[in-house]
Amino acid sequence: MMLHDKPLVFIGPMGSGKSSLARRISAKYGGTVLDVDKEFTRRYGSISDFFAQNGEAEFRKLEENLLVEAAKSDAAYIATGGGAVLSRRGMYALRKSCTVVYLTAPTAVLKDRINRSDRPLKNDLEFTLKARAPLYEMYADYTVDTRVDSVKELERALKTKRKNRYDILLCDSDDTLLDFQKARSASIRAAAEELDLPCGAEACDRAYKAVVCRVWKKLERGEITADELKTERVTALGEELGIALDVDAFNRAYTSEMEKTRFVSDGATEFLRDVCARGIETYVITNSFVNFARERTKPLLPYVDGVFVSEEIGYYKPDVRFFEHVLSAISCTDKRRVLVFGDSETSDIKGGADSGLDTCRLMCSPDTDSAADYIVRGYSELLDIL
Repeated sequence: MMLHDKPLVFIGPMGSGKSSLARRISAKYGGTVLDVDKEFTRRYGSISDFFAQNGEAEFRKLEENLLVEAAKSDAAYIATGGGAVLSRRGMYALRKSCTVVYLTAPTAVLKDRINRSDRPLKNDLEFTLKARAPLYEMYADYTVDTRVDSVKELERALKTKRKNRYDILLCDSDDTLLDFQKARSASIRAAAEELDLPCGAEACDRAYKAVVCRVWKKLERGEITADELKTERVTALGEELGIALDVDAFNRAYTSEMEKTRFVSDGATEFLRDVCARGIETYVITNSFVNFARERTKPLLPYVDGVFVSEEIGYYKPDVRFFEHVLSAISCTDKRRVLVFGDSETSDIKGGADSGLDTCRLMCSPDTDSAADYIVRGYSELLDIL
C-alpha cells in the first residue's frame, strides 16, 4: 500500500534527512526511490570534484535537467539536493505531478549531521539556509520536522489536507472557459445571412477564421488600436472573400450576434465550482470588447469573483499594465500566490510572465514548446496543481 496518491518529493537543506527518509518510507510502503544527488554522482562523478572543476553554475544546469527527468520518472519518492529549489524549471516540473515535502531541523542539528561530509557548501550552511528558506517554504506542500521520527511525522502530515499553492487564479475566457470558436462561427454565419452576403455563410466563416487571428495579434503587439481592429478585421475579411463589405453594418451584425452566445466550454462550470470550493479567488481576464464580453461571461458570474475586460481597462494582454491594473483592483499583495491560466502563448502566458506571475497554459498537446510554468490538457490537471 502506497503512503500517498502522488509521488513525494523531499526538499530541504543539506543534513535534513531527505535521502534517509526516502529510503525508510520505501522500505515500509514500497515504491522506488530516486536520489538526485546519487544520480548526479553516477553520471558525472563526485559532486565536490565537479564543483571544484566546473563551478556551481554548471552543476545547477545539470541538476535542473535531472529534476525534470525525475518529475517524469516512475519513482514514488524523490530525494533532491539542498539547492534544488534554486531551479524554477525543475521545481515547477516536480510540482505538476508530485507532492512536495519540506524537511526541517535546527541549524545546530544540521551542522552536526553534515560535519563529517564532503558537501561543497557545508561551510556556508547558515548563509545558504537564510537565502533558501523562503524558497523551501514557497514550494512546500507539507513541512516535516526531522528532529524526531521523520517517518511518523510524515505520516501524520499527509493525513491533513494539502494547502492551496495559489490564492488567486486569473482565467482567460475565450478558448479557456468559453468556447470562442463555436461562438465566433455561429455569429459570423448569422451576420453573413443577415447581410445576405453573396459568398454564403460557410465561406464567410472560413475566411474570417483565416484573418481574425493575425489582426488580433497586431492589437496585442500594440500595432493597432481597438477601433482600428474593428475596421481592419472587416477590411481583411472582404479582401479574403474578394467582395466589398460595409464595415459598420458588418460589425453591428456580428457584435449583435456575439452578444447572444452563451457557449461555456465543457467542464468549465464544474471546474470553477471546485476552485471556488477551495477558497481560491477567481477572476476572468479577457481581451475583448465591453459590449459583448459582459454579456458572454454572464454564465460564469456565479462562480467567479469578477471580470476584467481589456477595452474597459484601456490595455490589452500581454501589456503588463493590464495585469498591474487587475492586481491593484483586487488588492493583491503577493504575486507568488497568483496563477494566470489561459490558452494563448502571446497574450496570457507572455503577459503573466512579464508581470512576474506564475502561468499555466491550456493546450491539446503538452509536448508543444511554451514558456508557461505549467502546461495542462484539461481542468483536472490544473486542479491538481492548485
